[in-house]
Amino acid sequence: MDKFISMFDIDGLKAEFEKLEPPKGDLIEALAALTGDVGESDLVPFKLGGIKKFFQNKIKKQAVYAAAWELIRPSEQKQQPSIDDMRIQLGLEKTFDVFSFRHAICSKLYQIADENSKLSRLIYKRIADIEFEICESENIKDMTLDYLELSQRSLLRTVITGQAERTWDLITPTLSVAAKHFSKVVTPRNNSNRPANSNANLMLPISGHPSSSPFFDNCPGIAKADDIWDGVSLPSLRVLAVVADTRQRASEQRENTSIGFYTPDIRPKGQPIPGAPTAWAYRQANSVFVDDLPDLPIESDVVNAKWKDYMTSGAPDAFSGKVFVSMPILVKQNESLPAGPVAIVNINFNTDCLWPRLLSKRWLDHAHSIITPILHPVIHAAVIYFSQVGLPYLERKALAIDIPDDYKLQIEKPKKAEGG
Repeated sequence: MDKFISMFDIDGLKAEFEKLEPPKGDLIEALAALTGDVGESDLVPFKLGGIKKFFQNKIKKQAVYAAAWELIRPSEQKQQPSIDDMRIQLGLEKTFDVFSFRHAICSKLYQIADENSKLSRLIYKRIADIEFEICESENIKDMTLDYLELSQRSLLRTVITGQAERTWDLITPTLSVAAKHFSKVVTPRNNSNRPANSNANLMLPISGHPSSSPFFDNCPGIAKADDIWDGVSLPSLRVLAVVADTRQRASEQRENTSIGFYTPDIRPKGQPIPGAPTAWAYRQANSVFVDDLPDLPIESDVVNAKWKDYMTSGAPDAFSGKVFVSMPILVKQNESLPAGPVAIVNINFNTDCLWPRLLSKRWLDHAHSIITPILHPVIHAAVIYFSQVGLPYLERKALAIDIPDDYKLQIEKPKKAEGG
């Protein structure tokens, strides 16, 4: 089976797409108005009316193929033609309702992917986008809000009693719950009975090098990151460093090889590094597939090679998943400004299956929004805990959290005692 063409190789995808058999000419013309190839007023939608029933099934199949073919077309434009617009433009509004037309297109796309593995990754992304419209939202939002309320009660209790060190006990269990709920949303339906093998970690923005904080003493992740980013000019502004990981208990965190691993928040050529820096820069979830890694925006073959080896080697001190998703925790520090990133949560998946929903921005945004309320207690707990142990960037301060009103929580800076 031929390996799929990378999602980052637009020219290669276009060349392979040209090998597909095109739809009938009149169907292409009918779709042209939707893709901007001609003026919309220049064309009349294709119609099935007047065609003898003997030929209607064949024409319907050709029209479905035309829609699938148009969706596969590689494009750097993010906006795809509307499924419903295509249904009308192809004269199928009386033949298919929107729901059945989406299913018909997905079936055709799966068939094309089986016949042309080189385009399979692109096709799976298109299927995920259509599936988003088909699927009803997973009913887990109430569960996340219930958990959030319990987490906030626990957090408030530690604040009131002044036991800041206990907030650490809240961080990793909450991350585990977030990973569980995120996995439920993005797991493909054909793998819904197969539990996702996932774990999560928390990255915080650190001023300067992590070694400047006693918290990272003897953390092996720093040395690994130093080796990868050796030769890269690190900014004094920040790096994003792992401070907690769900794979080990809090008492064992220092032995976890990921603790202290960092990624520089640099933007060579205006482009952030994939993963956490991209999620931070664009304030949205970003997925990175181990079998389809992008090149770093860094002009160093050595650094690129070391990063890709870290991601793919499977060594004990390297990344161990198949794909990971970086998501920002967004908060408002000023009601007049939009919410900004204060931390990154990475969820790593190690299950050996396809993850088409992680290719789709719509699914990523949806899953991110569902678990956002769970993530806010994590940053509150981190601010409280790390203000005690000392990280260069963090201080205890008030954070107005951008979550539903019923679940807002504020931690105010402690007032000085009178005369103190």
